[in-house]
Amino acid sequence: MSFLSFLSETVASGIAAAVPSCIGSVSEYLAYPFKVSDNMKALDVATNNLVAAQADVKNRVESAELQGLTQNNQVGEWLGRVEEVKGEVDEIRKRFHGRTWCLGTQLFNCWSNYWISRDAIKGLQEVQKLCDNNKFEEVAAQLPPQVQEFPVGSEVVPKEEVDCQRILRYINNDQYDIIGIWGMGGVGKTHLLQLVHNSCKGSSAFDVVLFVTASREYSVEKIQAELCDKYGFGRGTSVESQAVILSNYLSNRNFLILVDDVWDKIDLQRVGIPIVPGLHNQFKRKIVITTRSESACGMMGVKKTLRVLKLDTKDALVYFMKMLGMKQSIPILKYHPLH
Repeated sequence: MSFLSFLSETVASGIAAAVPSCIGSVSEYLAYPFKVSDNMKALDVATNNLVAAQADVKNRVESAELQGLTQNNQVGEWLGRVEEVKGEVDEIRKRFHGRTWCLGTQLFNCWSNYWISRDAIKGLQEVQKLCDNNKFEEVAAQLPPQVQEFPVGSEVVPKEEVDCQRILRYINNDQYDIIGIWGMGGVGKTHLLQLVHNSCKGSSAFDVVLFVTASREYSVEKIQAELCDKYGFGRGTSVESQAVILSNYLSNRNFLILVDDVWDKIDLQRVGIPIVPGLHNQFKRKIVITTRSESACGMMGVKKTLRVLKLDTKDALVYFMKMLGMKQSIPILKYHPLH
């Protein structure tokens, strides 16, 4: 046993013995600074279990979605809460590992330890609650489509169209406000986004469907200018006035914004795109981005991702035949995307 652990146990025992039993709960709080390491260790173990449970649920959802089903709202809420709690746990960990030393000794700041220990216990309770509530009998169900999907018959369905149908299902799911398509350059992300655009453009689900390219040299002004040039919005005299014009137009409409080639976080509200999660005041707002980096999805607050992989030999041949207008006769491939 280390000297610090021995000191922690001795002080905690002394405090518990000195305080009358009628106020035993007070002694528990007083012991917080000296049990911070134990509480953090318990939090880490429980969080690891939660991450494993989250992976299991995601795998079930992934398998169901490959069968054409859509994730249940209850499951989506649980997965969303898991992400929130994981973020809260990460913040507690940062505070724990970023503690300052007192007087050059091995005794940490007791006041800081108290709050970290207290928050670790609260976090542990939240994590355990989520672990106890992850027993879902069904994770997905068949929902009627709200936007046009590609017909799937006995002929070969190219991978790009399979991916497009999956993105359309994500768009139909109210749990996903911002959707990310990511993968290395040249794998067909832009083409996939164009398929989504063409499928949704005439849909009654959206009043407005806009397609804009960000690129590595992105700027708010550049995106605003492209929207004005392509869709005829009025011109403002500044970024702020242009944002007002765009926002006023979109604020009372159901819209789908497709943003291609995202490299960094884009302040969509500064562009003039009012971001309101899910259905709000009966309006439906969705954002779909493409990017080479999964981390960019995180920066953009993406709720659901689809990774686009390279075409294998058979899929490439299917795509080649389609481009030539040849009749497709290759058996359907079993496609297993990672995300």
